[in-house]
Amino acid sequence: MTGFAILPRPLRVRPAFVRNCILGSIVCFLGGAAIAIGGPIWQLGEAKRIVAEQELWKTGAAASDVEVSGRETSHNFLLNSYHLDVAFADTAGAPHKTTVEFDTLFASVDQQSLVDARYDPKQPDRVALSSSPGSDGWRCAGSPTHARWGRASRRSTCRSCA
Repeated sequence: MTGFAILPRPLRVRPAFVRNCILGSIVCFLGGAAIAIGGPIWQLGEAKRIVAEQELWKTGAAASDVEVSGRETSHNFLLNSYHLDVAFADTAGAPHKTTVEFDTLFASVDQQSLVDARYDPKQPDRVALSSSPGSDGWRCAGSPTHARWGRASRRSTCRSCA
């Protein structure tokens, strides 16, 4: 004899265990459904802002003497938030100052490359930067973006808008 005990069949499972498994499955399903439905609703405003910024990049007037300064806040190297102060001159040479904020996922802005800006002539405080990910269509994907903080000495072109 081997010493293994053969349990009598059928094996009994406690009703409380079955109930808890079913309730746990329902809670997990409802949590996943809430995230699947709530996530897009939560980000709808950001998506509209990205589309508006892309449209401004395509149709806006080119700014000159662009200067960008500000701060980057990193959240565990996953999400980088940017709060930038932008100063530029419009086509008539009048100076303007505004603030631009955006986030990147799994990427950061290259602060050594040049920055280009386009603005709405009717509302000069609406500015799209070549450094903000929405200007080249990659903000949602979190792809790397490029900008130089400081004075731009030459114009750069957006590769997907050209």
